[in-house]
Amino acid sequence: MPTYPPDFLYKFFWFMKIDGYLLATNPTYLSTLPILIPMEILVYVLAALTFYHAYKVHGLWKASLFLAGSFLYTGLEENMWILSGRLGTGIIFGLPLPIAPTYYFNYAKALFWFGAVPVITCLGWFFIAYGCFYIAEQFFEKWQTSNASLLKASLVAGVLAVNMDLMIDPFMVRNGSWYWLSTQFENIYFLGIPITNFIGWFLLIFLFAIFWTKITQLEERFGKTKTTLIFFAGIAGLLLGTIYFLILIGIFLGVLYPLGINISIPGWFGVI
Repeated sequence: MPTYPPDFLYKFFWFMKIDGYLLATNPTYLSTLPILIPMEILVYVLAALTFYHAYKVHGLWKASLFLAGSFLYTGLEENMWILSGRLGTGIIFGLPLPIAPTYYFNYAKALFWFGAVPVITCLGWFFIAYGCFYIAEQFFEKWQTSNASLLKASLVAGVLAVNMDLMIDPFMVRNGSWYWLSTQFENIYFLGIPITNFIGWFLLIFLFAIFWTKITQLEERFGKTKTTLIFFAGIAGLLLGTIYFLILIGIFLGVLYPLGINISIPGWFGVI
């Protein structure tokens, strides 16, 4: 069973994690650079192309908010789960809950980092979220004016994103890009991935699509500057709200725990 590496907290805030310890403990790292660097550049190119499409469709301001908002929302959310699992407590959420070990990204599998999350992972969230929502928009012409259509489009986007994740995550886990640390008793696994991961994917894409659409519509009322401030303040509220909602789901599903079924998020009943 893998565990957090000894230098996990030491390097948490480093933008680049490469150092002598990594090279000494992972002698194959240098040989993987010819593959690692082009793959990372490819993600940057895909993100740039996605941003250009968003700019052409929605304009620079809305495209910038989608990029920055999705990057921060998903990047901070992953950092909070990872760090809380390492510290063993949910105090970082504002709640003194015991948290079982969650997961961590392999420091040898990316060049640039946002805390404990690779920058390419955050950018991946951006182009997957935007792409899935853009596709969903095509089926609901009134998504900008009808709350019902927006809800349906966001639901479709969330489902599309989960389907993509079903293909991405098993491969990435098998090549050692990150490691899940919860046991089978602490979570339910599907394709080698905790089921809570897919719940999280759906919620993040679904909620962000609605949030971005509704907040950017405030521009006519407040102007771009004030709406931008509201947007980023709302990201903080959305982040905490999402986490508390996930914890609430886990509490309600706690009735299954005596049966040996623990799908609390991320399995915190397993450490009580």
